[in-house]
Amino acid sequence: MLNTSFLQALFYRFFLPVLKKGIYEKVVDNAIYQTSDSRTLNQALKNGEADVLINWKATAYFDENKAFIEALELTSDDAKMKRLVLNLLTFSKQPALAKKFMTFTTSSQGRAIFLKYGFASPDNEVY
Repeated sequence: MLNTSFLQALFYRFFLPVLKKGIYEKVVDNAIYQTSDSRTLNQALKNGEADVLINWKATAYFDENKAFIEALELTSDDAKMKRLVLNLLTFSKQPALAKKFMTFTTSSQGRAIFLKYGFASPDNEVY
């Protein structure tokens, strides 16, 4: 079973270029299980209600998912890496903490974490 309804806008923007033209409609037509959020997707996989799904890569690393979910890596040939942009919201309740986090992500330690989990290239360019 393949879930294809998780945030269709994101699917069209990030995953559709990976698929060959015309396949998306076939996948949607053959989808057996549909849901609206990443937690329900993961739960479906853990409950055996789905065999494969498209979801946020980071969710495979959550403690509650590690034993059940294997992230299949896409190569740069499959999907071009996109830059990760961090922004501080004007209505943030903890702007100082947010700024501290943003600074950490650009440090050598922060970049190493991004690289470890596949969100940076080997030349340490953060995407």
